[in-house]
Amino acid sequence: MADAALATGERDFDRYYAGTRLQPGIGKVEVFLTDPAKGPRFLTALRKRDPGADTSRLVIGPAKYTERYLTAKSNLIMARARAGKLPFTVNSTFLPPDGSGLTVEVPDPEGARRALAADAASADTGTFDGAVTVVHGERMEALGGRVDFASLAGAGLNIENNAGYACTSGLPFYDKAVHAYYVLTAFHCYELLESVGTPTHPGLGQVTGISKPADASMIKVVAGGSPEAVAFENGLDDADGGISGKGITAVGNTAAGALVCHNGFISFQNGKGAPCDWEVKGKTQWNLTAHGITYTAKGMRAEPKSAAAVAYHGDSGAAVYTLNGRYAVKGVGMLSAGGGCDTGSCKVMAFVNVNDISAAFRSLSPMIYDKAPMND
Repeated sequence: MADAALATGERDFDRYYAGTRLQPGIGKVEVFLTDPAKGPRFLTALRKRDPGADTSRLVIGPAKYTERYLTAKSNLIMARARAGKLPFTVNSTFLPPDGSGLTVEVPDPEGARRALAADAASADTGTFDGAVTVVHGERMEALGGRVDFASLAGAGLNIENNAGYACTSGLPFYDKAVHAYYVLTAFHCYELLESVGTPTHPGLGQVTGISKPADASMIKVVAGGSPEAVAFENGLDDADGGISGKGITAVGNTAAGALVCHNGFISFQNGKGAPCDWEVKGKTQWNLTAHGITYTAKGMRAEPKSAAAVAYHGDSGAAVYTLNGRYAVKGVGMLSAGGGCDTGSCKVMAFVNVNDISAAFRSLSPMIYDKAPMND
């Protein structure tokens, strides 16, 4: 039902919709609207999208601002920060699902407030109005790096370029029209036309498509025309695709309140296995600099709920997923960046939604167990 609530809010009800939050402990899904009286209409629209949805588990809550309004503010702030037009540095923005306002994370909140107050007539002062709160936040950084092992059972694919710069690849994709296979990783790791391999298969493929807003690079697999021999070094035993030895039975975005895992290679190398217990907090934007350009990526923010939730340099590109059972997962995104990673594991994780990745590469489809192209 959370999937239907997200789609209904963002596509059918954006005039009132602020966000969706899961409450796993009580089995409820909260939807926040600026006019809660529109709740019955929201339920009607949701049932059209998902006639089988158990709407008795849905709770309508009040919001002050819509997601559309706060996203527009976030877009403007991050664009000005990216262009160096703000009098202070912005690390990231954060939209909580309850529509209470936009949080802007900076290194020095007091300095930022003084800079805004010094020029009360500036356009920036109008942008940073009552809907925006400036707080201290960790600098978001790309999580590329180097690794020491060729492969580890259950981890994402260990990939590297000719210079030895390493990242992870988690979600497999395919192009049914030409029967071609792809593996996904982060754009900040590898740019367009760059050749990428693994320690045991140097000729894995080449980056044939990129998306900066999704911080994504698609690597077309060239070895044998299919990924069985290379992309499935990570413990998978079939050609349908999977994550950490589990079948991908579904793909789609997730909501605040969900607990997610990732299959970052370095986290596995450090003996942590599949790091789970990352709690999704809401939507976020962050600026990255790679290949000589600075760009804004958009996705979800997650924070550790326990010590089991870790992320390190070298985990970039990993699949982010939720557990759908003992042997099944739902792919929800790709790990891109982290904050507060200087002394070990990151304190904050940012990942790109899988639907945004799919939208950026419209000819490609995520591989789902028992729905691989060779079975169609």
